[in-house]
Amino acid sequence: MENEFIEGLICKKPHEKAPEFVIAKLSIKREALIEWLQGKEGEWINADIKLSKKGSYYAQVDNWKPTKEKKDETIKEEDKLNGSVPF
Repeated sequence: MENEFIEGLICKKPHEKAPEFVIAKLSIKREALIEWLQGKEGEWINADIKLSKKGSYYAQVDNWKPTKEKKDETIKEEDKLNGSVPF
């Protein structure tokens, strides 16, 4: 599953007259995306929008998973912050 692309999800650069806050344009081919999603497990699928060497955008599945050690560090950090968030 490494370097897996999301079938049915097309990423494009914004139109040249799009406002500055528009980062990317997404098009969804419903049937293709639904079929691709049905082949996946789990509640969440994470993805990154990337820029190819040729200058086009694409979506790629992010399969990164924290190690147990990293999860433990995150939990400890969250415990430290409980009740002390300044906002």
